[in-house]
Amino acid sequence: MERLSQMIELIVEQGLWKPIQLGRGGPKLSHLVFADDLILFSEAFLDQVEVINSCLGAFCSSSREKISNEKMKVYFSRNVSWNARNQLSSELDFNCTSNLGKYLGVKLHHNRAFCFQDILVRKRNASVLRRARICLWRLD
Repeated sequence: MERLSQMIELIVEQGLWKPIQLGRGGPKLSHLVFADDLILFSEAFLDQVEVINSCLGAFCSSSREKISNEKMKVYFSRNVSWNARNQLSSELDFNCTSNLGKYLGVKLHHNRAFCFQDILVRKRNASVLRRARICLWRLD
């Protein structure tokens, strides 16, 4: 996956891959990698599908890895038309989804209020567990 990450970074530097931008003046995001999982981010245009397909194809041929299209999902923001969604997901040969589900127990897409509340609840629970561990450790 490290090699694929390097390939993506190189293609972004060349200006071929157009990553998404996180807010006005914010950083650009092209991909996230965790273990053998990969999340790709790109503008929703046909030329970007071609860039992604060629990058994944080059990686698969050089690494002898295969991509499971059944496991692949493509998610589009609200401002992408239905026609564009259908065309792009068809070209990618990935299933289009409106729900990315959870990854490592965290929802991948949600509104900001939920995200903040979820983090607070998780942090509060972790704090309680940490205090419980400290109390148990002190009792020993």
